[in-house]
Formats: sequence, structure tokens, C-alpha cells
Amino acid sequence: MSNPPPDVLSERFHALVEFLVDASNTEGGFVDADLTYRWTTDTLLGASADTLRGQSNDEVFTADTAEVVTELQQQALTTGERVERTVNLVHSGTPARYRLVASPAPASGDAPSGVIFAAVDLSDQFQYMERTTDAVFTVDSNWTITFWSEQMADRTDMTVEEVIGENYWDLFGDLIPAVLEERYRRAMQTGESQEFEVYLPAPFDYWAEARVFADASGLSIYSRDISLRKQREHQLETQRDAFRILNQLLRHDIRNDLQVAMGYLTLFAD
Repeated sequence: MSNPPPDVLSERFHALVEFLVDASNTEGGFVDADLTYRWTTDTLLGASADTLRGQSNDEVFTADTAEVVTELQQQALTTGERVERTVNLVHSGTPARYRLVASPAPASGDAPSGVIFAAVDLSDQFQYMERTTDAVFTVDSNWTITFWSEQMADRTDMTVEEVIGENYWDLFGDLIPAVLEERYRRAMQTGESQEFEVYLPAPFDYWAEARVFADASGLSIYSRDISLRKQREHQLETQRDAFRILNQLLRHDIRNDLQVAMGYLTLFAD
């Protein structure tokens, strides 16, 4: 059987790629060495395939999106290695969360001919994190903060814009208790989940119930403020201590009274 013509092979290849990206909720495309789009799925980061074809990131996306995407594609092109990043982007006026992946496409020579680019929409996952009443944040395997919930922003007085893309230890290393750091690093190293209670000193000054989950992309940390519960536990413990002391005093006084009574009874008997 003869091989199919190149144009037919290309159509089949594109059909296969479109099927795979649709099935995996992934958008993607191919840019040449000049970072000009030669092929994309129906949409990519809110832009249509017709809009993207033959254009660069700067010509299609907002300045913030174009900067992030161009940097990632250029890094893959320059290093010849696959690069990945999780980012917050805004397109069509709506905030979204994506995992961006860029991988060089080798040419016949040593230099890559371009970059295969993919964007995986993680918005549903992070919308769940936003809905929980716990404070939530995530870091990648390099401890770069990739998600920061509104509850975390309220507790730390650090906004999403201030922390996303920053190294967690650079921002908070001096403020984190040693026991908490040890738990985080253990989870990252072993991949084992952690669940514990910890007191966070000033400037935070609250007790937290923390749950740490590890996966291939890093850590997800959920924390719940349990300061009120700890306060009630302390009050109950204080009350129990007071009751124990009172009980000891009463028992002592009663024993003394009984001894006096027994003495009188003995004299009466005599």
C-alpha cells in the first residue's frame, strides 16, 4: 500500500490532535521559530483559530497574557526542553486558571523548528477551592505559589497579585514556625498527606487545623482557623483544674471534720 499524500496525512494528524485535546479539556497549537502561530485548536486562551493563525502572541492576546505565553514558548525554544507553568489569566473579561506547557518540536537539524504549546483549563478545580470555607493555597514542586484563595489573602493581608508566582519561603519563611515548615517539606519530599494542628504566632496569631496534600505538581494546603475552639478547650481545661482543686480542698476539709467527729465519738463511747 502506498503512503498517503502529505496533505492527507496532515489532515489526519490534525484530526487526531483535535480529538485528543478535546477529550482532555486541552487547548493547543504550534508556533514556528518566530513564535508565529501556524496551527491551533478551535480556540486557545479565548482566541479563535482564525484570529491566531499567522499572528504572534502580542498581536492577539492582552499584554499580560502575551508576556506569560511568549516567555514560556521562548524558554522552550531556547533551552530545547519542555517547560510548564500554572498561571492566572484573564480573557474575555473572565479570570481563569491554566497549566501552560511548551515543548520544542525538533527539526531535521539540531535547532528546534518551533514549539508545541498546550493550555489546560484548571478553572473548575480552583473554583472548588474558592468555594470551600477553608483558606487554601497551592505551590508547585519549586515552592512557587500557584493559587491563593481569598481566605488566605484575608488572613495574611497579602493579595493574589502579590503572591502568585513568588517563592513561598521567600515571602513567609521568617514567619513560619519550624514545626510547620518541617511538615510542609516532609509532605513535598515523601508525597504523604499531613494533618495536624499548629499555632501561628504574630503577625498571624491564630490556631490552624491544617491538611496538606501532595501530588506530582506540588502541594495543596487547606487550613481552618480553630482559635475559638482552642479558646473553649482552654476554658474547659481551666474549669477542670479549678474543680480538681476544689475537690481536693473539700475532701481535705471533710476528712478533717470526720476525724474530729470520730474523736468525739470515741470519747463519748468511753
